[in-house]
Amino acid sequence: MKKLKGKIAKGAYSNRHTFRFKVENGEVIEAPAVVVPGRRNVELVLTADHIKKSVKLGGQGNTQKCAMAVCSKEHRDSFGHDFIYVDWLDTKAYFVTETKNGLPSKCISYTHHDNVAPLFDTKAGLKKLLKEIEENGPKVIKLYPPKIYADARVQNNNTHRGSKEDGSRAKTIRAKGAALRFARLQLGAAPQEAVA
Repeated sequence: MKKLKGKIAKGAYSNRHTFRFKVENGEVIEAPAVVVPGRRNVELVLTADHIKKSVKLGGQGNTQKCAMAVCSKEHRDSFGHDFIYVDWLDTKAYFVTETKNGLPSKCISYTHHDNVAPLFDTKAGLKKLLKEIEENGPKVIKLYPPKIYADARVQNNNTHRGSKEDGSRAKTIRAKGAALRFARLQLGAAPQEAVA
């Protein structure tokens, strides 16, 4: 998180994604952009043509030229907003909507959990994915607004994550980072004298 005069920034400065661009002389330019969460689910259909076009562009290991970036650009009408370009990561995608001085200044974020993104980084992975799509047909990739996906229900029943079917709490903790440490402390996993 960005600090301003010793205080933690809030509001527009607290949620940013840094876009990185490599220019011709090898220098890397970093451009932080304000992140706005997407508002609705989006479905994209990945075809063999998208993968072949990505390979021609040199999309292996490139978040802005990978097969899903190419697919997103060809399915612009699926989004409720226009975008200039996309930064596609393993579990998130950032769509640039505004630029300032030629660099991103605002973007819309989505999450995805299709486990396809790591395949884009290697030629062997792209070949495996291409073979799968040619045999089984196009693959549907679902994008979710970050907050909505975090609150999603368990697929088979209507209970919250972390709870059992009868409504009682599950013993497994699914939190991460600081939330995980706080949950362990609240549930008594850490000895009380260790907390000072």
